[in-house]
Amino acid sequence: MVNLLKGRKQLEKVPSFPKFTTQDDAYSKFKKLVRYYNKVMEIDKVDLGNVTEGLEGNYSWYRNRPEDYSGYKCYDLTSSDVPESVYLSATSILIHRAKAKNDEIEKAKILIAEGKKQVFAIVPCLAFSKESEFYSMGKDTDEQHFVGFNSVGYALLKSRIAELKREKGYDFESAVNHIAFVEHNFVLNQKYSKQSSTTIATIQTDKKYQDSELNKSTIFNQLGFRKVEVDTQKYDGKEFDYNLFKKVEEDFEKICNKLPHAAAQPELKFRKLGKHKATGLYAPFLNILAVDVRNTESFIHEYGHYLDYKHGENVGDSYSLSEDFEHIITSYSNNFKIICKKQEDYLLTRLMNAGKESISSVVSLEEKRLTAELELLKKTDKMFDYFTTPTEIFARGFELWVFETITSDSSLLMKREDYSNRIEYASFNGIKERLFTFFATIFPEEMIKDNSFAASRTIKTPKREWTLISPTNVGEQMCLF
Repeated sequence: MVNLLKGRKQLEKVPSFPKFTTQDDAYSKFKKLVRYYNKVMEIDKVDLGNVTEGLEGNYSWYRNRPEDYSGYKCYDLTSSDVPESVYLSATSILIHRAKAKNDEIEKAKILIAEGKKQVFAIVPCLAFSKESEFYSMGKDTDEQHFVGFNSVGYALLKSRIAELKREKGYDFESAVNHIAFVEHNFVLNQKYSKQSSTTIATIQTDKKYQDSELNKSTIFNQLGFRKVEVDTQKYDGKEFDYNLFKKVEEDFEKICNKLPHAAAQPELKFRKLGKHKATGLYAPFLNILAVDVRNTESFIHEYGHYLDYKHGENVGDSYSLSEDFEHIITSYSNNFKIICKKQEDYLLTRLMNAGKESISSVVSLEEKRLTAELELLKKTDKMFDYFTTPTEIFARGFELWVFETITSDSSLLMKREDYSNRIEYASFNGIKERLFTFFATIFPEEMIKDNSFAASRTIKTPKREWTLISPTNVGEQMCLF
């Protein structure tokens, strides 16, 4: 199987996902995707052994095409396993016909089948107009080879399209749209990972001043976290509320053994996150879960991100990009658009009616309120990509699952009215059953029953003793009240 989500180049600046317009037909989208994949795929990291299935149709009109495309194996063009006659023919044709550059030829792969004169060269990049051209050097000699050539992006896409046709019955257009959908979701998740890791970098290191006794004694250390840091420093004349923090500990302890846990335990930080414009953060690459000490309602949401990236069997894969989650993403995204449009129409109608009822020279308070709501809604709509990022949908869905199946009264979750009225949660209406079935499948009850976390009850409220740690994040003052 061709996995288009693996074998990526390590690029400082990742190419933008192609923009599709209403004018783009399937072929135009395919062409844009080929160029995109040529930029992001590393030819040495992808499996090209089975791409001939997808290329078969491209060479059907050539008289000297292979009778069948079985038995082909992939080699580096420069490998000693490649016969000299194949190397010379392929190199010459790539230079003179494909117009390939020297560095591209050095990285080229060659598909060879024993007893066949037809070979196929795959290069990192190629002008789209030259894809699937077919040439030979010499005539009717033992050294004659017929060489077809394609770019790595073209070969992979064609192979994946052939798989989708064989396995799911997709036609060309459906396959292209599906590939674009999956890639866009992958890009959104990658963006989330990169941004969260960059954002959390400022709190990655420990604070200069800490209540080290609390960090050691908090029961979170016994409930599935490899390290815990709680910022208890005094701010704005207010002391850290140990009783409130104890309530947070107790709320998590109540549900700890009812929640899924991953083998890779995260680091937990309670910090003031105001400067990050968020009440919680999770960085997959660092496996750090951070919660604002003043508002712990984001805890389960961030815990959902953690499970998305770390709970699955395959390291590096996330549940939110799995095939079983795709239909939830599609339905959620459609619902989000519909709800936003309905709400916008409703507010515009209310605003128009309020304008008719008010004095022409005076803007009423109702008009101001409705205008503000409308502006907020427009900002929400503009953040469509954020709200429909697969891992965000997963984390919000996980919140709902916990709220409705484990606990609905916790300092780690929001209130019922939030889950009922806010657009990002109301968009699950109509798909909750599928969503909860999905979670029940990946987090089976038998697995959760094996949880055996237990916290010692000998913990006492620590004294205010400060320990000086190596200076980092100087001036970043955070607290829980």
